[in-house]
Amino acid sequence: NELFKRLDHWFSTYFKNAASVVESKNEAEGIIKGKHRVDLYTKHPGGGVEVKKGLEYYTITVGVKDGKYRYTINDIFHHASPKVYIEDW
Repeated sequence: NELFKRLDHWFSTYFKNAASVVESKNEAEGIIKGKHRVDLYTKHPGGGVEVKKGLEYYTITVGVKDGKYRYTINDIFHHASPKVYIEDW
């Protein structure tokens, strides 16, 4: 229970708006699942100015039990039409 409380606290402090990230919480199983996006930037070749390149989405699943934790980050893709998954980068 203590690890799950810490995990829940981490989600609420790490993500600016945790309510929009967390998709499900299961305290009995010790699992929190969420989806998040980050802005991707690159330096402009002409002047070193950072230019927004797009949005990257991912799914995060964190589980806790018996003094251990495990996290999985998957379904990573670049926001485009159609989706461009990390394997194709």
